[in-house]
Amino acid sequence: MVAGNAHRSSPGKRKPMADTSLDYLGVSPVLRAELTALCTEYVWRVDNGHAAHIPDLFTAEGVWIGPWGTMRGQAELDVAWKARARWTVRTRHLLTNLRFSALGPDRAEGHISQIVFAADGDAPWPTDPSVIAENIDSYARDADGVWRFASRRIVMLADRNKA
Repeated sequence: MVAGNAHRSSPGKRKPMADTSLDYLGVSPVLRAELTALCTEYVWRVDNGHAAHIPDLFTAEGVWIGPWGTMRGQAELDVAWKARARWTVRTRHLLTNLRFSALGPDRAEGHISQIVFAADGDAPWPTDPSVIAENIDSYARDADGVWRFASRRIVMLADRNKA
């Protein structure tokens, strides 16, 4: 190691967070816009008191895997997101590094970095993020032509409450 870089890991290949297509060039501007809108709608609903409507953004068999566990299908998603809607903690999710890959005309995947600010009570809130995470998504275009989450896996990278 070079002096001053003691914080870096030893040489070697870093294990990727998820298997993914490296063909980001096959994503049309329309597909990118539709998937970005889906991801943005998800966090907007969480941040603005509409978390109970998150299940509408998932396919009927949709799966959510994250810090609360695993939810499969609309019934489990409904229970969990209605419970989330009752939380008093207020959040703001910032999305960045949205990267999508087309897997076919009705399938795609995405990796999205998110920074979450959270506090109980009214703003202004602390300026240090409470969570940094990676969303690893699988998307499906439903019969109605609308893109939805087939799955979302949230990989926690940093959590202020577990530091």
